[in-house]
Amino acid sequence: MKKYSTIGLALAALMAAAPLSADTFNNLFRVMSPRGDCQIRRPGQEAFEPVIKGKAYPFGSLLKCGKDDSQMVVAFSESDAVRILANSMVAAELDREADNRRIISLKHGDINVRLNVLNTNNSAIVETPVGSCVSMVGNARMSLASTPTENTLEIHAEAACQIRFAGPQFVIPELKNGTAISISTATDNSQTRIQDLMGDYRIFVNKGLELNPAPAESEEGEVLLPVAMSSQSTVKIWREKAPVGGRLIVSVLATGPDGKGRESYAFAVGRNNVVTRSNVFDLPALPEDETPAAAEATDDANLFAAPTDAVGGDDAAAAAPAAEAPAEKKEDSWDDLLM
Repeated sequence: MKKYSTIGLALAALMAAAPLSADTFNNLFRVMSPRGDCQIRRPGQEAFEPVIKGKAYPFGSLLKCGKDDSQMVVAFSESDAVRILANSMVAAELDREADNRRIISLKHGDINVRLNVLNTNNSAIVETPVGSCVSMVGNARMSLASTPTENTLEIHAEAACQIRFAGPQFVIPELKNGTAISISTATDNSQTRIQDLMGDYRIFVNKGLELNPAPAESEEGEVLLPVAMSSQSTVKIWREKAPVGGRLIVSVLATGPDGKGRESYAFAVGRNNVVTRSNVFDLPALPEDETPAAAEATDDANLFAAPTDAVGGDDAAAAAPAAEAPAEKKEDSWDDLLM
């Protein structure tokens, strides 16, 4: 709590030195502590330009930091900010249909986010190509790496952090301080791999009983299946259009830290029949570039076959590389950057 008070005083001192009108943050954000190659492209502009320290810019702008030690802090209010690190790009957007909610849209690279403990009305959220932090308070580190075929997001929850993350067919109700997760999704959305990097939490996976279910854990008995996660456990989701009718078929496999299957099932989105297989052990190995056979449906019985192959078994567990602790990197404190 003392840390937040200190940061708040730093921001207050800055605003006093360069005051803005009371409703400035309804339409603008401010760039602070730029270092190195920091640029912005404002709405309606084709070219990037160097940012100016302390200047207010309109939402709809695209910000980027160059190589080496380039970085800048973007303040969305007197207590909400994001630090954009080297080789990173972020869009600062405003959702006018949702009470001017601020959107931090991570395009690629690394950011540190700090949202005020009073952000309970979700006035600021973080969006990425693999899903969104639909609500967040506290501090978190996020990293997005992209290839032509896949986007991978890592989230490390830090001080006083509480994040609710939602993506296609899944929701993570709560990531708290000391937890970390990696989420990889194919660019064509055909596959998602969710790996627990640190800590214990739950993932809720859509069971397909509704065409567009709300990602609410309170509906777990009807719509979502809870999966308990621990370090190095994994959930994989495959998506494929049915050859007849084009209905989306979804297959789900959850494995434990040892690589052995714990839960698998399949469903057709919008149909109310689900085939599950619990407590699956010693499943045959499946190459990483191979997806399970599509779930099979019949008009008469509306049956769906669970994945017949899955990553698992003792060999898969032995081959799985041990998680490496992230290298320590000393960074400037929020207090220093916000002054």
